[in-house]
Amino acid sequence: MESLKNPPGPIDNGEIIDKLTQNNYYIDNSRDKQYTNVKIQQGLMENKDYILIPQTAYKILSSQYGNDNNEIKRFTVQDGQGKYRVEARLRELKITPIPPLSDGPYETRKVLVSDNDQLSSIKEKITRILQREVGKTKYNLSKSKLWKLKPNKKLNDIVGKLGKKKETFDEIEEIKDNQKLS
Repeated sequence: MESLKNPPGPIDNGEIIDKLTQNNYYIDNSRDKQYTNVKIQQGLMENKDYILIPQTAYKILSSQYGNDNNEIKRFTVQDGQGKYRVEARLRELKITPIPPLSDGPYETRKVLVSDNDQLSSIKEKITRILQREVGKTKYNLSKSKLWKLKPNKKLNDIVGKLGKKKETFDEIEEIKDNQKLS
């Protein structure tokens, strides 16, 4: 193999990463879910602004040329037609803990999840993050439930109903562990 006269230099992903802030996102500190804290900036196009390479190729290039410690790890997922694709962009879920985590108003932040994640693992992730946020004493998160707002509904549609007896919530539906995230 002929050596390069001008080697490419270290792998630099810093310019394509959208820096998540704790003001907008819940950050998952779990070692095996660190990749879900890395978001590719909106508007960038695969094969134009960045390319996807196998992990083995990344390791070889990284060991030979170095890197900026901004590894973007992604997995292959199966779509609805049974075809496989690399999931470059993770799904954003908006999370609003009810009751609020603090004495202030309801606060909505996002969490990034993979399409490969089962609902049970998403619930574990949210529980792990919220326990870190508020400590283990304020809430019994083991009995928490995930609810999904129905289309065209907003959190404000249900906030006024909270705490009222015999109130029905047609704006939301419970997400069961065996359901698919849609």
